[in-house]
Amino acid sequence: MKQGELIGLLQTGRHIRKVRTQRGIRLSDMARLVGYGKINRGVQRLHRFETEGIITEELLDKVVQALGVSDEDLKRLIEQDREDLRLRFEEWCSKSEPPHLVIRLIPGVYQRVWVPDSVPADKLEQYAATTAAEEQKKTCLVLNRRESLWFDEEGRFRFRQTAHPDNPIHYPYMTV
Repeated sequence: MKQGELIGLLQTGRHIRKVRTQRGIRLSDMARLVGYGKINRGVQRLHRFETEGIITEELLDKVVQALGVSDEDLKRLIEQDREDLRLRFEEWCSKSEPPHLVIRLIPGVYQRVWVPDSVPADKLEQYAATTAAEEQKKTCLVLNRRESLWFDEEGRFRFRQTAHPDNPIHYPYMTV
């Protein structure tokens, strides 16, 4: 996710597409309206917003202004999207998943390793630290879909991460 990028604005993107098409504005025309010199790039970013709900704040402001969407409508749509995202996140978190390790093999390449059933719950952190030190790799212990613990290459605890709907990039198990 890029700096300043908004995610999960599916309803907002659909509404913008509806307004745009009702007015007979093609994506290429919209890209020009919001100031893109490279029309293909603008079309790609606008299409991503309308289909995936991903857009930068700056581009959203330009699109809303170009189409004349009211601040009240935009605020209502974004609030709806945020609530939908929160509900989907909570549903996803409620699904059980056994503890496992995510080992960073090299930058951008991870391996999921299931923790043996024989490891008691009160020894999970020790198991993860030992594995990180033995493998000499950064390692994440995923306790559940909400809580993760990170260890460095020497097996030292670095930090605890709590996933939340506004920051999905911090779900280590979604990158595996």
